Amino acid sequence: MKTPLFLSVLVVMLAVTTSAKAELIVNGGFETGDATGWTTANLDLRYSGVETTGVQGVIAPGGTHFASLTNVSADGTSADFSQLVTTTSVGQAYNLTFWVYVSGVGHAIDFRASWDGGTLLHIVDPAVASPGDHWTHYSYSVIGTGSDTVAFSGINDPGYNFLDNVSLNTGSATPLSATPLPGNLAMCGIGAGFGLCVCLYRRRVPMPE
Repeated sequence: MKTPLFLSVLVVMLAVTTSAKAELIVNGGFETGDATGWTTANLDLRYSGVETTGVQGVIAPGGTHFASLTNVSADGTSADFSQLVTTTSVGQAYNLTFWVYVSGVGHAIDFRASWDGGTLLHIVDPAVASPGDHWTHYSYSVIGTGSDTVAFSGINDPGYNFLDNVSLNTGSATPLSATPLPGNLAMCGIGAGFGLCVCLYRRRVPMPE
């Protein structure tokens, strides 16, 4: 039995919607409860690693875990989380997003995010340079080279640097207010596909004379 045309179109629309949301970061929300997928270095294990929501009264922006990059280091050694990512489309723009929570006021507060060694975000003393003590969403357009490294590092005394929901997808960055929620985005794709299917289906049914 042949598959009706409108069902075929709907399947294609759903496939396009799904592929557009392909995630390239492994364990970006740290929901494994550890650093699976990440390379870590110089962790001060008293304060750095993967934490459960509620630590220091901080609630994860999504899920139940987040990373802490909170070295207390007199010599300036930072806690490092990095991940090597395969970007299949060389020269294509990718959208890198993540959430950061920086707290405390002191002389040794530093948080850095980078792509292939180039700094995207650098927070130094949140009382001066950033909105501290709450989660902040960051979004950047980065260019894939085939094999790329996303990296985060942090020092904080006496506060904390937290990281969560690291995500990398195809497409350029857009302002947070203009970014559809994942559920809404999927529904938009499904709705568009359904609308197109209805139009095609109606064209296949003869109008009554």
